[in-house]
Amino acid sequence: MKYRMKYRVLVPIIILVVVIILSILARVRSTKEDYNVIVKNTLNHVKYLSSDTEFKGLQYRVAGYDGEKKAAKYIEEAFKSSGLNVEKQTFDFDEVVSENSNTVELFYKNGEKINVTSSKIISSKNVDITLQGNLVDLGKGTKEDFELKKDQIQGKFILIKADSSTSADYFSSMEFSKGVKGAIVCDPSFEPSTEPIIANKFIMENSNVYGENLMTVTTIVQEDYDKLVTELEGKQEIDMSEYIKYDIKKEKKSSQNIVATKNSEKNLSDKPLIIIGAHYDCVNVPGALDNAAGVASLIELARALSSNKLNYDIKFVAFGAEEVGLWGSNYFVSNLSKEDLNRCKLMINIDGPGSGDVFIIGKSTGESDDILARKLAFQTAEKK
Repeated sequence: MKYRMKYRVLVPIIILVVVIILSILARVRSTKEDYNVIVKNTLNHVKYLSSDTEFKGLQYRVAGYDGEKKAAKYIEEAFKSSGLNVEKQTFDFDEVVSENSNTVELFYKNGEKINVTSSKIISSKNVDITLQGNLVDLGKGTKEDFELKKDQIQGKFILIKADSSTSADYFSSMEFSKGVKGAIVCDPSFEPSTEPIIANKFIMENSNVYGENLMTVTTIVQEDYDKLVTELEGKQEIDMSEYIKYDIKKEKKSSQNIVATKNSEKNLSDKPLIIIGAHYDCVNVPGALDNAAGVASLIELARALSSNKLNYDIKFVAFGAEEVGLWGSNYFVSNLSKEDLNRCKLMINIDGPGSGDVFIIGKSTGESDDILARKLAFQTAEKK
Protein backbone atom coordinates (compact mmCIF):
# COMPACT_ATOMS: atom_id res chain seq x y z
CA MET A 1 0.00 0.00 0.00
CA LYS A 2 2.84 2.38 0.87
CA TYR A 3 4.48 1.98 -2.54
CA ARG A 4 1.15 2.22 -4.35
CA MET A 5 0.41 5.54 -2.64
CA LYS A 6 3.92 6.78 -3.50
CA TYR A 7 3.40 6.04 -7.19
CA ARG A 8 -0.12 7.53 -7.21
CA VAL A 9 1.30 10.79 -5.86
CA LEU A 10 3.92 10.94 -8.61
CA VAL A 11 1.71 10.08 -11.58
CA PRO A 12 -0.44 13.27 -11.74
CA ILE A 13 2.70 15.41 -11.72
CA ILE A 14 4.36 13.35 -14.44
CA ILE A 15 1.22 13.52 -16.58
CA LEU A 16 1.21 17.29 -16.17
CA VAL A 17 4.85 17.45 -17.30
CA VAL A 18 4.15 15.31 -20.36
CA VAL A 19 0.97 17.13 -21.36
CA ILE A 20 2.53 20.60 -20.97
CA ILE A 21 5.55 19.70 -23.09
CA LEU A 22 3.41 17.97 -25.71
CA SER A 23 1.14 21.01 -26.00
CA ILE A 24 4.14 23.33 -26.42
CA LEU A 25 6.21 21.25 -28.83
CA ALA A 26 3.61 19.53 -30.97
CA ARG A 27 0.37 21.37 -30.18
CA VAL A 28 -1.13 18.02 -29.32
CA ARG A 29 -4.60 17.98 -27.80
CA SER A 30 -4.71 15.04 -25.44
CA THR A 31 -7.93 13.04 -25.27
CA LYS A 32 -9.22 11.03 -22.33
CA GLU A 33 -7.83 7.92 -24.02
CA ASP A 34 -4.42 9.61 -24.28
CA TYR A 35 -4.48 10.36 -20.56
CA ASN A 36 -5.33 6.76 -19.74
CA VAL A 37 -2.44 5.48 -21.85
CA ILE A 38 -0.02 7.97 -20.26
CA VAL A 39 -1.17 6.96 -16.75
CA LYS A 40 -0.72 3.26 -17.46
CA ASN A 41 2.64 3.59 -19.19
CA THR A 42 4.03 6.09 -16.71
CA LEU A 43 3.11 3.98 -13.71
CA ASN A 44 4.70 0.92 -15.29
CA HIS A 45 7.94 2.77 -16.06
CA VAL A 46 8.28 4.22 -12.55
CA LYS A 47 7.38 0.91 -10.90
CA TYR A 48 9.97 -0.98 -12.88
CA LEU A 49 12.83 1.51 -12.55
CA SER A 50 12.36 1.88 -8.77
CA SER A 51 11.58 -1.78 -8.10
CA ASP A 52 13.34 -3.47 -5.17
CA THR A 53 12.86 -6.81 -6.91
CA GLU A 54 14.63 -5.68 -10.08
CA PHE A 55 17.33 -3.37 -8.71
CA LYS A 56 17.99 -3.68 -4.96
CA GLY A 57 20.64 -6.38 -5.34
CA LEU A 58 22.31 -4.39 -8.12
CA GLN A 59 23.00 -1.17 -6.14
CA TYR A 60 19.72 0.18 -7.56
CA ARG A 61 20.69 2.56 -10.40
CA VAL A 62 23.96 3.85 -8.89
CA ALA A 63 26.28 5.06 -11.66
CA GLY A 64 28.76 2.49 -12.90
CA TYR A 65 27.03 -0.53 -11.35
CA ASP A 66 24.91 -3.30 -12.87
CA GLY A 67 21.62 -1.67 -11.88
CA GLU A 68 22.37 1.44 -13.93
CA LYS A 69 23.28 -0.70 -16.94
CA LYS A 70 20.05 -2.67 -16.56
CA ALA A 71 18.05 0.58 -16.46
CA ALA A 72 19.90 1.83 -19.55
CA LYS A 73 18.91 -1.32 -21.44
CA TYR A 74 15.27 -0.84 -20.43
CA ILE A 75 15.27 2.76 -21.66
CA GLU A 76 17.00 1.77 -24.90
CA GLU A 77 14.33 -0.85 -25.63
CA ALA A 78 11.54 1.62 -24.81
CA PHE A 79 12.95 4.16 -27.28
CA LYS A 80 13.33 1.49 -29.97
CA SER A 81 9.75 0.34 -29.48
CA SER A 82 8.67 3.89 -30.38
CA GLY A 83 10.45 3.55 -33.73
CA LEU A 84 13.22 6.03 -32.94
CA ASN A 85 16.86 5.92 -33.98
CA VAL A 86 18.78 4.99 -30.82
CA GLU A 87 22.46 5.48 -29.98
CA LYS A 88 24.31 4.38 -26.84
CA GLN A 89 27.16 6.67 -25.76
CA THR A 90 29.60 4.88 -23.44
CA PHE A 91 32.08 6.81 -21.30
CA ASP A 92 34.41 6.26 -18.35
CA PHE A 93 34.44 8.22 -15.12
CA ASP A 94 36.26 8.23 -11.79
CA GLU A 95 34.31 7.19 -8.72
CA VAL A 96 35.95 8.83 -5.70
CA VAL A 97 35.51 6.78 -2.56
CA SER A 98 36.76 6.56 1.00
CA GLU A 99 39.67 4.12 1.15
CA ASN A 100 38.72 2.35 4.37
CA SER A 101 35.14 2.89 5.53
CA ASN A 102 32.60 5.59 6.13
CA THR A 103 34.31 6.64 9.36
CA VAL A 104 35.87 10.08 9.69
CA GLU A 105 38.56 10.60 12.33
CA LEU A 106 38.48 13.72 14.51
CA PHE A 107 41.60 14.43 16.57
CA TYR A 108 41.76 16.82 19.50
CA LYS A 109 44.95 18.73 20.22
CA ASN A 110 45.76 16.50 23.20
CA GLY A 111 45.69 13.44 20.95
CA GLU A 112 42.24 12.17 21.95
CA LYS A 113 40.32 10.81 18.98
CA ILE A 114 36.62 10.54 18.18
CA ASN A 115 35.38 8.46 15.24
CA VAL A 116 32.20 9.76 13.65
CA THR A 117 30.02 8.23 10.96
CA SER A 118 29.77 10.24 7.78
CA SER A 119 27.57 10.03 4.69
CA LYS A 120 29.39 12.14 2.14
CA ILE A 121 32.32 14.33 1.27
CA ILE A 122 31.84 17.76 -0.24
CA SER A 123 35.29 19.15 -0.89
CA SER A 124 37.42 20.95 -3.45
CA LYS A 125 40.12 18.32 -2.88
CA ASN A 126 40.46 14.98 -4.63
CA VAL A 127 43.31 13.66 -2.49
CA ASP A 128 43.60 12.50 1.12
CA ILE A 129 42.13 15.24 3.29
CA THR A 130 43.65 16.33 6.59
CA LEU A 131 42.39 19.66 7.89
CA GLN A 132 43.43 21.70 10.93
CA GLY A 133 41.66 24.41 12.87
CA ASN A 134 39.24 25.40 15.59
CA LEU A 135 35.62 24.26 15.83
CA VAL A 136 32.79 26.72 16.64
CA ASP A 137 29.19 25.77 17.51
CA LEU A 138 26.93 27.63 15.07
CA GLY A 139 23.55 26.35 16.25
CA LYS A 140 21.18 25.65 13.36
CA GLY A 141 23.38 27.40 10.83
CA THR A 142 20.80 29.95 9.74
CA LYS A 143 21.84 33.08 7.90
CA GLU A 144 21.30 34.96 11.16
CA ASP A 145 23.63 32.54 13.00
CA PHE A 146 26.31 33.18 10.39
CA GLU A 147 25.86 36.94 10.71
CA LEU A 148 26.02 36.83 14.52
CA LYS A 149 29.36 34.99 14.59
CA LYS A 150 30.76 36.06 11.21
CA ASP A 151 33.98 37.44 12.72
CA GLN A 152 34.54 34.47 15.02
CA ILE A 153 34.10 31.79 12.33
CA GLN A 154 36.45 33.18 9.68
CA GLY A 155 39.13 30.59 8.91
CA LYS A 156 37.57 28.08 11.31
CA PHE A 157 35.25 25.09 11.23
CA ILE A 158 31.62 25.16 12.31
CA LEU A 159 29.29 22.65 13.97
CA ILE A 160 25.67 22.84 12.80
CA LYS A 161 22.43 21.09 13.79
CA ALA A 162 20.55 21.29 10.49
CA ASP A 163 16.78 21.12 10.23
CA SER A 164 14.50 19.98 7.43
CA SER A 165 15.03 23.19 5.44
CA THR A 166 18.80 22.85 5.19
CA SER A 167 21.38 20.24 4.27
CA ALA A 168 25.11 19.72 3.93
CA ASP A 169 24.94 20.74 0.27
CA TYR A 170 23.10 23.93 1.25
CA PHE A 171 25.88 25.13 3.58
CA SER A 172 28.67 24.30 1.14
CA SER A 173 27.67 26.87 -1.47
CA MET A 174 25.91 29.68 0.39
CA GLU A 175 27.37 33.13 -0.16
CA PHE A 176 27.24 33.97 3.55
CA SER A 177 29.42 30.96 4.48
CA LYS A 178 32.46 32.21 2.58
CA GLY A 179 35.62 32.34 4.65
CA VAL A 180 34.61 29.30 6.70
CA LYS A 181 37.06 26.40 6.39
CA GLY A 182 34.55 23.63 6.77
CA ALA A 183 31.55 22.24 8.62
CA ILE A 184 30.26 19.23 10.49
CA VAL A 185 26.52 19.05 9.92
CA CYS A 186 24.10 16.93 11.93
CA ASP A 187 21.52 16.19 9.24
CA PRO A 188 18.14 14.80 10.45
CA SER A 189 17.66 12.94 7.18
CA PHE A 190 21.03 11.17 7.36
CA GLU A 191 20.96 7.46 8.04
CA PRO A 192 24.38 5.88 8.67
CA SER A 193 25.44 2.87 6.65
CA THR A 194 28.45 0.59 6.46
CA GLU A 195 29.10 1.39 2.79
CA PRO A 196 32.07 3.53 1.70
CA ILE A 197 31.62 7.25 1.23
CA ILE A 198 31.23 8.27 -2.40
CA ALA A 199 32.43 11.80 -2.94
CA ASN A 200 30.82 14.24 -5.33
CA LYS A 201 33.51 14.47 -8.00
CA PHE A 202 31.91 17.45 -9.75
CA ILE A 203 32.04 19.58 -6.61
CA MET A 204 35.46 18.24 -5.61
CA GLU A 205 37.19 19.02 -8.91
CA ASN A 206 35.15 22.01 -10.04
CA SER A 207 34.96 24.07 -6.87
CA ASN A 208 35.32 27.28 -8.89
CA VAL A 209 31.67 26.80 -9.85
CA TYR A 210 30.78 27.45 -6.21
CA GLY A 211 33.59 29.91 -5.52
CA GLU A 212 37.15 29.54 -4.30
CA ASN A 213 36.06 29.43 -0.66
CA LEU A 214 33.95 26.29 -0.94
CA MET A 215 34.13 24.62 2.43
CA THR A 216 34.51 20.94 3.18
CA VAL A 217 31.36 19.47 4.71
CA THR A 218 30.81 16.15 6.44
CA THR A 219 27.46 14.86 7.70
CA ILE A 220 27.19 13.11 11.07
CA VAL A 221 24.54 11.36 13.15
CA GLN A 222 22.87 12.75 16.28
CA GLU A 223 24.97 10.66 18.68
CA ASP A 224 28.24 12.04 17.31
CA TYR A 225 26.84 15.57 17.27
CA ASP A 226 26.00 15.24 20.97
CA LYS A 227 29.62 14.26 21.73
CA LEU A 228 30.92 17.40 20.07
CA VAL A 229 28.32 19.66 21.71
CA THR A 230 29.42 18.29 25.09
CA GLU A 231 33.04 19.14 24.28
CA LEU A 232 32.03 22.67 23.26
CA GLU A 233 29.86 23.31 26.32
CA GLY A 234 30.93 26.52 28.06
CA LYS A 235 33.62 27.22 25.45
CA GLN A 236 33.66 29.55 22.47
CA GLU A 237 35.56 26.98 20.44
CA ILE A 238 37.75 23.89 20.73
CA ASP A 239 41.18 23.43 19.17
CA MET A 240 41.77 20.38 17.00
CA SER A 241 45.18 19.49 15.62
CA GLU A 242 43.67 17.36 12.86
CA TYR A 243 40.05 18.12 12.29
CA ILE A 244 38.97 15.74 9.55
CA LYS A 245 40.94 12.94 7.97
CA TYR A 246 39.77 11.01 4.90
CA ASP A 247 41.67 8.41 2.91
CA ILE A 248 40.54 8.90 -0.67
CA LYS A 249 40.95 6.72 -3.73
CA LYS A 250 39.56 6.72 -7.27
CA GLU A 251 38.01 3.76 -9.04
CA LYS A 252 37.46 3.68 -12.81
CA LYS A 253 33.82 3.07 -13.74
CA SER A 254 31.82 3.20 -16.96
CA SER A 255 28.36 4.53 -17.71
CA GLN A 256 26.27 5.35 -20.75
CA ASN A 257 23.85 7.84 -22.24
CA ILE A 258 20.92 6.57 -24.27
CA VAL A 259 20.11 8.99 -27.10
CA ALA A 260 16.99 8.63 -29.27
CA THR A 261 16.43 10.91 -32.28
CA LYS A 262 13.15 11.95 -33.91
CA ASN A 263 13.95 13.57 -37.24
CA SER A 264 11.85 16.27 -38.84
CA GLU A 265 9.79 15.51 -41.92
CA LYS A 266 11.46 18.47 -43.62
CA ASN A 267 14.86 17.89 -45.20
CA LEU A 268 16.40 21.24 -44.30
CA SER A 269 20.03 21.78 -43.31
CA ASP A 270 19.17 24.53 -40.82
CA LYS A 271 16.12 22.95 -39.17
CA PRO A 272 15.99 23.61 -35.39
CA LEU A 273 17.02 21.01 -32.83
CA ILE A 274 15.32 20.50 -29.47
CA ILE A 275 16.85 18.35 -26.74
CA ILE A 276 14.82 16.77 -23.94
CA GLY A 277 16.77 15.02 -21.20
CA ALA A 278 16.53 13.26 -17.85
CA HIS A 279 19.14 11.41 -15.82
CA TYR A 280 18.30 7.82 -14.95
CA ASP A 281 20.97 7.02 -12.35
CA CYS A 282 20.32 7.50 -8.64
CA VAL A 283 21.96 7.14 -5.25
CA ASN A 284 21.63 3.79 -3.48
CA VAL A 285 17.87 4.04 -2.96
CA PRO A 286 14.91 3.16 -5.25
CA GLY A 287 14.85 6.70 -6.67
CA ALA A 288 11.20 6.86 -7.74
CA LEU A 289 11.10 10.67 -7.66
CA ASP A 290 14.80 11.26 -8.44
CA ASN A 291 14.68 10.38 -11.17
CA ALA A 292 12.57 7.44 -12.33
CA ALA A 293 9.73 9.96 -12.60
CA GLY A 294 11.78 12.12 -14.94
CA VAL A 295 12.77 9.15 -17.08
CA ALA A 296 9.16 7.96 -17.25
CA SER A 297 8.21 11.42 -18.54
CA LEU A 298 11.02 11.26 -21.11
CA ILE A 299 9.99 7.82 -22.38
CA GLU A 300 6.35 8.87 -22.68
CA LEU A 301 7.24 12.09 -24.50
CA ALA A 302 9.34 10.10 -26.96
CA ARG A 303 6.47 7.69 -27.58
CA ALA A 304 3.85 10.42 -27.99
CA LEU A 305 5.97 12.59 -30.29
CA SER A 306 7.35 9.74 -32.39
CA SER A 307 4.24 9.65 -34.60
CA ASN A 308 3.91 13.42 -35.04
CA LYS A 309 5.08 15.35 -38.09
CA LEU A 310 7.38 18.04 -36.76
CA ASN A 311 9.29 20.97 -38.23
CA TYR A 312 12.34 20.30 -36.08
CA ASP A 313 14.50 17.43 -34.86
CA ILE A 314 14.28 16.18 -31.28
CA LYS A 315 16.89 14.29 -29.30
CA PHE A 316 15.63 12.43 -26.22
CA VAL A 317 18.59 11.84 -23.90
CA ALA A 318 18.70 9.60 -20.83
CA PHE A 319 21.84 10.74 -19.01
CA GLY A 320 24.01 8.38 -16.99
CA ALA A 321 26.23 9.22 -14.00
CA GLU A 322 24.51 12.49 -13.06
CA GLU A 323 24.55 11.97 -9.30
CA VAL A 324 28.34 11.57 -9.17
CA GLY A 325 29.29 14.60 -11.21
CA LEU A 326 27.14 15.33 -14.29
CA TRP A 327 29.36 13.02 -16.32
CA GLY A 328 26.70 11.97 -18.82
CA SER A 329 25.48 15.45 -19.70
CA ASN A 330 29.06 16.74 -19.98
CA TYR A 331 29.94 13.88 -22.32
CA PHE A 332 26.83 14.45 -24.43
CA VAL A 333 27.46 18.17 -24.90
CA SER A 334 31.17 17.65 -25.55
CA ASN A 335 30.36 15.22 -28.35
CA LEU A 336 27.63 17.24 -30.06
CA SER A 337 28.65 18.40 -33.52
CA LYS A 338 29.21 22.10 -34.09
CA GLU A 339 26.22 22.03 -36.43
CA ASP A 340 23.94 20.56 -33.74
CA LEU A 341 25.18 23.05 -31.15
CA ASN A 342 24.41 25.95 -33.47
CA ARG A 343 20.91 24.78 -34.38
CA CYS A 344 19.87 23.76 -30.84
CA LYS A 345 17.11 26.18 -29.82
CA LEU A 346 15.86 24.61 -26.59
CA MET A 347 16.88 22.06 -23.95
CA ILE A 348 14.31 20.74 -21.47
CA ASN A 349 15.71 18.87 -18.45
CA ILE A 350 13.28 16.81 -16.36
CA ASP A 351 14.60 16.08 -12.87
CA GLY A 352 12.45 15.10 -9.87
CA PRO A 353 9.27 16.43 -11.50
CA GLY A 354 7.24 17.25 -8.42
CA SER A 355 5.67 15.53 -5.45
CA GLY A 356 2.17 15.90 -4.04
CA ASP A 357 0.69 19.27 -4.97
CA VAL A 358 4.03 21.07 -5.37
CA PHE A 359 5.32 21.49 -8.92
CA ILE A 360 7.96 23.98 -10.03
CA ILE A 361 8.90 24.84 -13.61
CA GLY A 362 11.90 27.12 -13.99
CA LYS A 363 14.92 28.05 -16.08
CA SER A 364 17.60 27.69 -13.40
CA THR A 365 18.45 26.10 -10.07
CA GLY A 366 19.86 29.09 -8.27
CA GLU A 367 19.66 30.08 -4.61
CA SER A 368 16.30 31.85 -5.06
CA ASP A 369 14.79 28.65 -6.46
CA ASP A 370 16.09 26.69 -3.46
CA ILE A 371 14.51 29.17 -1.05
CA LEU A 372 11.18 29.03 -2.90
CA ALA A 373 11.26 25.23 -2.92
CA ARG A 374 11.83 25.13 0.84
CA LYS A 375 8.97 27.53 1.53
CA LEU A 376 6.63 25.43 -0.61
CA ALA A 377 7.83 22.26 1.11
CA PHE A 378 7.02 23.72 4.53
CA GLN A 379 3.58 24.83 3.33
CA THR A 380 2.90 21.35 1.97
CA ALA A 381 4.09 19.68 5.19
CA GLU A 382 1.76 21.87 7.24
CA LYS A 383 -1.22 20.66 5.18
CA LYS A 384 -0.53 16.98 5.87
